[in-house]
Formats: sequence, structure tokens, C-alpha cells
Amino acid sequence: MKRAVLPGFLRPAGAADLVRLGRDYDGGYLVDRRDVDRADSLIGLGISRDWSFEKDFFEAKPVDVFAYDASLKARDLLDEALKPLPRLHRPRAFLRTLRLYRDYMKFFQGNRRHIQSFVGFD
Repeated sequence: MKRAVLPGFLRPAGAADLVRLGRDYDGGYLVDRRDVDRADSLIGLGISRDWSFEKDFFEAKPVDVFAYDASLKARDLLDEALKPLPRLHRPRAFLRTLRLYRDYMKFFQGNRRHIQSFVGFD
């Protein structure tokens, strides 16, 4: 197996105590525990439908969370969950989206805010 070598400017400097926050694959990251411990707040840019990193970070250090994404709306999640109700031939889709909506409503409250805005140069 060939080993990948990162360019110097992409290599972590002094990362000693790496922890995984968020889901495996997309949505999760390796971060240095010291950075989590020193954080005053967390800003998430483009959370889409996966705020597992923000949840794990908050569990490790309960700081203010500001998650930006204009493409995600709680009402859209609820509408998506209720859409198959009349047909109920897809109960898994209904339950999955309903759980996502419930998790959204439970997580984004108090000092954990979802801001419906895109972030960029425009």
C-alpha cells in the first residue's frame, strides 16, 4: 500500500491528543483535544443535515454553537417527514426524517443556534 504524504502546509503542527468528533466518514473530524478545551464557541459553516460534529463538540465542551446553513429549514424536515404519511408504504423514510426533525429541534435550542444564512464572499 502506498503511503500518502501531505505537503508541509497541510500537516498538523503539534497535534498530540487527537479525538474524533462527529460521524464516521462525512460529518466527522479529527481534532486536538486541547483545541476543544480552549474553545470559547463553535462556528459551523454548512451543516446540511449532519450536525454530529457540533453535537459531539458540545458534549465535550458546552460552548455557544453557531451553525450556518441556509439550505436547512426545520419546517422542510417536518414537511418531508409528513409527506409519505398518507401512503405509509415507506415507513423507514418517514421514521428517519421524523428522527432527524426531532434531533434538530432538540439540539438547536438555547446557546446552540442554527442561522439560516449562507456564508461566503457574496
